[in-house]
Amino acid sequence: MIADAKVAQNLPENAVSLFFKGWKEKDWKLMADNCQLSWAATQENPELSLKGLCQVKIISYEILEVIPVGPVSAKVETNLVISIARGIRKEITVEPMVICEAAPLVPSLEGCWGLNPVSFFVG
Repeated sequence: MIADAKVAQNLPENAVSLFFKGWKEKDWKLMADNCQLSWAATQENPELSLKGLCQVKIISYEILEVIPVGPVSAKVETNLVISIARGIRKEITVEPMVICEAAPLVPSLEGCWGLNPVSFFVG
């Protein structure tokens, strides 16, 4: 996982790490704070939306690789260990998309990286 000293840096993998940290700890605000600005702007209550989407319990997560897609977008390959039933764990790999935006619908390297939650729940 990413060292705490690096979390303050504006990097795509940090947004993903903090998103999954929030999910693991059921800290919906931390998750919402690390979502793509455009996604969050479409939600009446981003925290409540995430709570509804994220029903699976995360046991652990590990960032594997950042895959650049463009100057302001990347996929971040992440390994998750989830609990699918009492005592049953499953290891999966997801590639959530992260976008750097200065404001909703304004991609910019001068902005902040945020994970689009729909990017790995769909497809």
